[in-house]
Amino acid sequence: MNLGDIGGDFSLDLFIEPDITESASQTSVEEMIFEVSQVDQPPEPLLTVPPIYPMNASMAGIEGKVELEFLVQTDGTVSDITIKNASPPGVFEKAALRALNQWRFKPGTKNGQPVITRVYLPMRFQLEDS
Repeated sequence: MNLGDIGGDFSLDLFIEPDITESASQTSVEEMIFEVSQVDQPPEPLLTVPPIYPMNASMAGIEGKVELEFLVQTDGTVSDITIKNASPPGVFEKAALRALNQWRFKPGTKNGQPVITRVYLPMRFQLEDS
């Protein structure tokens, strides 16, 4: 994806995280957290906001990746974002978080009902080729 004036590219790879995790304290299906592999329809991005490539990283020629895990709520908003890995550390995390907080999804569904779904997203930051 070309970011034009902000001086860089980034790419996204939304995919299934194979873990199956449910909280024992949650009782109703609507409150359970499902993995993408457990839902009938996975969440679909409706609004994606590209991250702003950090100026210092761009000027220094630094590229990298931030691996994010988050929940897509039943209303399509993003919550509970966790940075699982960042390379190099301390460079792209804030840009990735700012962007992801603005994303909106069509929620995942199970048995025709929207459910909270855990999603894993690697976000790559790459400079444009000159």
